[in-house]
Amino acid sequence: MASCSGGREFSLASNADRNILLVTIDTLRADALGAYGGHASTPNLDALASHGARFDFAHAHAVVTLVSHASILTGRYPYEHGIRDNTGYRLRPEQPTAATLLKARGFSTAAFVGGFPLDRRFGLTPGFDVYDDRMTRAGPTGDDVSEAHDVETVRARREPADRERLDDAGVGDVSRHEVGAQERQ
Repeated sequence: MASCSGGREFSLASNADRNILLVTIDTLRADALGAYGGHASTPNLDALASHGARFDFAHAHAVVTLVSHASILTGRYPYEHGIRDNTGYRLRPEQPTAATLLKARGFSTAAFVGGFPLDRRFGLTPGFDVYDDRMTRAGPTGDDVSEAHDVETVRARREPADRERLDDAGVGDVSRHEVGAQERQ
């Protein structure tokens, strides 16, 4: 099968060692990244792009984070999955998603999100073994206190096999060195 990344071939054949890593970065234009000819220094994202499927012509079906992610995960247009905005909507639990379909095929699944529109309350969690959406906590005065922790902290909380899978996927490197987005407790 021809790749969407410059015609390089890749296969979708079953492979027990295959991993799927979906990286979404809110409000980032592809042409800012090195893999797409941009001037930003993004060596880890560039390496992922060079060894996987990189899409040259992709667009969002919505300019709103939750709506767009619901479309990405379900493969459906907003009028089909029903999400219209970042609040006030919830993905129906019976709606198949990439996570539920992959889980049914034996994949271990995890999501690490860093933005309120992807909070579990909006229904994107079905099918994920881990859905880590902790971003803030209340301080002693009731104010939100952001306590950042990097992927090393997340990795330390996981079972050894899960830590190895995160290492193999390079998730720690992508999050820590390029995106700058950190999970919040």
